[in-house]
Amino acid sequence: MSNLHLATPRETPARLRPRPRHIRIPLAILGLLLVVACALGFGTILTQVGRQYQVLVLSHPVDVGDVITASDLGLATVSTGTSGISFITAGNESTVIGRPAAVAMPAGAPLIAADLGSLPPPAGQAVVAVLIKPGDAPPSLAPGAAVWVVITTPETESTGLSPSTPPATTATAPVAATVTAVDTPSDTAITQGVIVSLSLPASDVQTVTTAAAAGNVSLALVPPGS
Repeated sequence: MSNLHLATPRETPARLRPRPRHIRIPLAILGLLLVVACALGFGTILTQVGRQYQVLVLSHPVDVGDVITASDLGLATVSTGTSGISFITAGNESTVIGRPAAVAMPAGAPLIAADLGSLPPPAGQAVVAVLIKPGDAPPSLAPGAAVWVVITTPETESTGLSPSTPPATTATAPVAATVTAVDTPSDTAITQGVIVSLSLPASDVQTVTTAAAAGNVSLALVPPGS
């Protein structure tokens, strides 16, 4: 009897193991941060657009120059960021009452700062604008400053003066005033100096404006109440 030789089964090759997938951590984090940033930005936009507040509107039409009173005002609700216009809010009603309308406006129109003129001066006061030449006012002049308006009037003697003798000058009493605005002329190449708006007694308007037109006005800074 022949010996039977059992064939040894061949070893089957091991299955190929899948290669591990490597996730690039920095790119994953960057993507996550981008998603979070977009979500926060979108949420902020929705919050701003959805926020509402009350603004002042006109309860009836007004003409140019009409003085705004409390009875002229009403309230309306608007959303923040929907128009890009800075309306006057309900909490600023006191800054509107007593000011004149700078333009004609219909009923229901929301108010903005450009729709209103400046407050009128108190009774007995007036506001005038004078051109002050370089050197005739301190360079630190600013709105709110108390000043004296110094007026000098040249006096030409009819006799006793040679042609080369400069005329004498006399000074009237200074006028107390308050600076309300300081502006630069639009054409500085032709007009030198600054335009100063002054609040002063109405009785001194003619004296000051006449002297200013002749170039005989200078300003001196003084303590308030002087």
